Amino acid sequence: MTDTAPASPSARELTRARLARRALLAVFAVVLALGATGRLGVRTAHATGEGGGYALRVEYPRVTRPGHAVPLSIQVTKAGGFGGEPIQVRMSTRYFALFDENGVQPAPSAETATATDLMWEFDPPPGDVLRIYFDTRTGPNVQRGKSGEVAVLDGGKPAVSVRIRTTVMP
Repeated sequence: MTDTAPASPSARELTRARLARRALLAVFAVVLALGATGRLGVRTAHATGEGGGYALRVEYPRVTRPGHAVPLSIQVTKAGGFGGEPIQVRMSTRYFALFDENGVQPAPSAETATATDLMWEFDPPPGDVLRIYFDTRTGPNVQRGKSGEVAVLDGGKPAVSVRIRTTVMP
């Protein structure tokens, strides 16, 4: 008669299996701890630059996840004010495609797009600071991050620009 019972694992195989289970549980515990402390959620960053008499500060999501609401804002400062001239801001279309945009505050007085850029024109605010807020969330179908550029234009040419990059986590 032939014995069909499986062979008993050796002590070495049992030890290896136990270590593998413990390692997997440790990985799960680390992921759980990161999630519980907010490390896997949205993380914000700032990019700043100066040039052509302008200071530019962009707050953007450095790390996000699909479907999450994210902060995106632009601050343009010009010492002495904008002199009644409209302020032109440009952003990479490829970068802005990461987001579902629900609104811009203040509303631009004019806007246009090319194959590579979105361009907004804003009426000058009183004082020397323009703050632009975007009501955005990361698109639910977005699986990869992107980099881009935000610039303040003067005479159609960039006076100051900053590079930004957003990473999208699964």
